[in-house]
Amino acid sequence: MLTLYQDILFKISELLSDYEKISLSMSSKISDKLKYMFTYSDKIHISKIYHLPYFDNFEHIEISNSVIRLPKRVKRIYCFIFASGKRHFVPSSVTHLKLVAHNNATLDNIPFSVTNLIYDSYFNNPIKTGYIPTSVTHLTFGFFFNQKNKKCIPPSVTHLTFGYHFNQSIENSIPPSVTHLTFGCHFDHPINDYIPTSVTHLTFGDRFNQQIKNCIPSSVTHLTFGDQFDQPIRDIPHSVVEITLSKEYENQISLDVQSRVKILWD
Repeated sequence: MLTLYQDILFKISELLSDYEKISLSMSSKISDKLKYMFTYSDKIHISKIYHLPYFDNFEHIEISNSVIRLPKRVKRIYCFIFASGKRHFVPSSVTHLKLVAHNNATLDNIPFSVTNLIYDSYFNNPIKTGYIPTSVTHLTFGFFFNQKNKKCIPPSVTHLTFGYHFNQSIENSIPPSVTHLTFGCHFDHPINDYIPTSVTHLTFGDRFNQQIKNCIPSSVTHLTFGDQFDQPIRDIPHSVVEITLSKEYENQISLDVQSRVKILWD
């Protein structure tokens, strides 16, 4: 009977926040044992949980200095890096890693368990070949990142997002595994034939205004342009089913494209 009671509470806990789980565990002496068995998934700074006897049960933590130990169940780390040379150990259980680097500090020991990697805000270091592990499928560069990436992004990446300030040539930069490619506001370089035929969702930022004739791969189904795009839209691949344009767009859209593509105005 006790096992059934615990099973029911565990099922209920899947729908609860960490705070609600703790509140639930305080409802009786029997349920109090559950706080040592629950898994806690909400992001929390590690300094707030170091003293807890169920420290190892936390999955999503934030750290801002080198730490002696991390929870055994940790899967997501939000990491502040303030200085180069300071070692930050990331356990092999981590799948989601977000790095907030100050003074262009870096983390050079990203484990092969990481699938989602985000460089936040201030990171603007060159990316060296082999720096990003081949386990990463979702890669996001932050606000200030503006470095060339020739052959530095591994062929495991399927979702690639560049931040606000990125404005570099993408020749030999986009691996043939990428399906979702997003550029930030400042990007405005010729794309020529640099975008691989694996890409299905292609999004440009507000300042992009390069000619696109014969530049959009035949794999693309969804195409988005920003506020300053003002090139004629014709000879779009037949794979494209939807184009999103700014309400400021005033150039021509061929009748052929209008007849077969859904046009959205943003």
